[in-house]
Amino acid sequence: MKNVLCRKTEENIDLIKRNIDYLFIFLLYLLPHLFMHFNRWDDILYTTYFESYNYNLFSFISRQYQFWTSRVVIEAAVILFGWLPSIVWKVVDTLMIVLLYHSLSGIIKLLLGKREPDKKFRLCQMLLFLSFPYALMATAGWLTTTINWTWMLASFVYSIKILLYSVNGMSQRKSVIRNILFGMACIYATNFDVAAIIMFVLLVII
Repeated sequence: MKNVLCRKTEENIDLIKRNIDYLFIFLLYLLPHLFMHFNRWDDILYTTYFESYNYNLFSFISRQYQFWTSRVVIEAAVILFGWLPSIVWKVVDTLMIVLLYHSLSGIIKLLLGKREPDKKFRLCQMLLFLSFPYALMATAGWLTTTINWTWMLASFVYSIKILLYSVNGMSQRKSVIRNILFGMACIYATNFDVAAIIMFVLLVII
């Protein structure tokens, strides 16, 4: 029994060591997220929209589609997360950042032909990722800008990663959950017009 527990503990420690960059990015971004608020520009409007439309999501996205934008999935996400407790957005946004880092890492690994990048390579990769000034994601308010850009980009890059791995015959564990996540990511990302065009071109090429 002790040997089994020791083995599992060692495996867990090894897993943490191999993914320390993911943990570091998650914690590094989560801490400032705790002090972010929806009190700027578009956020002030979107946090009240759901209530002003009597919690009728279809009515809201129908109006947005007719008079403002075709990004109905993204718009729906903005008002839903604006209505939910802000901690939900803070955790999900941090996870989206980690997903973006993970997907970019996978694509870079594929392009460079590296199975398991060494520590120096992963450190440089992490530092380059962290060099982006995330304060730019507050230009229209934290809620509005991140859901329109960070979440779209994370979903888009994740979708591209899955497609590239499949085209290159890279083995991936097949699971229903993975397929559902891939489908959701594609739908969310391609609801952004520019991403939809890029995805269409990539599908034609590959």
